[in-house]
Amino acid sequence: AANSIAQNRQNSNPPPIDPEDAAGGIAARGRVVAQDQPDAVEGNGQARVDVKPTREIVFKDGEEYIVYRRVQGGTGNQTSKELITVGEDGSLIFNDFDHNLNVSVDHGEHSKYYVENNRLGGTIVEFEVPKWFDDFVNESTIPQYGYKSNSQNQGGTAPKLTDITTPRTSIELPPPWIEWLQEVSINGRLRN
Repeated sequence: AANSIAQNRQNSNPPPIDPEDAAGGIAARGRVVAQDQPDAVEGNGQARVDVKPTREIVFKDGEEYIVYRRVQGGTGNQTSKELITVGEDGSLIFNDFDHNLNVSVDHGEHSKYYVENNRLGGTIVEFEVPKWFDDFVNESTIPQYGYKSNSQNQGGTAPKLTDITTPRTSIELPPPWIEWLQEVSINGRLRN
């Protein structure tokens, strides 16, 4: 079984980041270190990383949460597995812990793009995660391009920044991130 999210965060020691490298949204040493600039930037010999700003933030009981979205289902030959089930009470059940899970982390631009262009008839699953979890995802995310040869890929368990040519931010979460996501996700809902 995977370590708990708290154990893994405690054991995660990414290399220190030079503040000059981190300024302005640079993907220093192949890791996404900031998301506050609207322009694409180069990252220390790594792939061009489109680091777009904005996370949708909601507040619950004085805590910050970040909205994540997943597009699943659809019609025709461009469907995706329905990996998340939403209960009537907003609980989330993740149906597959062995495959990567793609999520959008923005104000809905990326998921809307997918429903309108690649997953016609698909459903958007929205849910929230604590800001500390989103920070952990951000600290661990590296570009998809060159992922296998990137020394920061944590044996293939680091999240990937994907779909850099589409609007906003998409991240692919490998196991064990999906288990952790189920532990911390709240307020699931479906959008068409």
